[in-house]
Amino acid sequence: IMNLKIEVNREDYLNFEIYHFKKRQLIRTSLIGFLFLLIFQYLMNKDKSSLNILSIALSSLLYISIFFGIIYFFLTKTRLDPDDDKSLLGKREYEFLEDHIFYKVNDSEGRIQWSIIKWLGNSKTAFYFYLDSKRAIIIPKIIG
Repeated sequence: IMNLKIEVNREDYLNFEIYHFKKRQLIRTSLIGFLFLLIFQYLMNKDKSSLNILSIALSSLLYISIFFGIIYFFLTKTRLDPDDDKSLLGKREYEFLEDHIFYKVNDSEGRIQWSIIKWLGNSKTAFYFYLDSKRAIIIPKIIG
């Protein structure tokens, strides 16, 4: 039996979004981006009699910068998503028992059977108990 009293803040939520993206979506997103880059370069250069390597390199660099800039923007905008009074952020208590996790959040409480946990994630800043492919219990690591 282990009891935890924690507080999940916006930074913890952002760290979860970044962790989730890196573990579950980075490779697929990068492959799609690379495919679109190839299509873009083909369409830009298909009618030209000779290829200008410098223009291909510069346009590719610009494309990659914009592509990953957009990804960065959408990941960091999640810092603004959860409201402080919603169930994603705030103080909570967990009691880890042999067959389930008991929790208290705001004015509600309940239990989660261990069998519902799909997988566990572990980053530098937190542990993530995934309940489905995109939703997790965030347990920030106490550093200090």
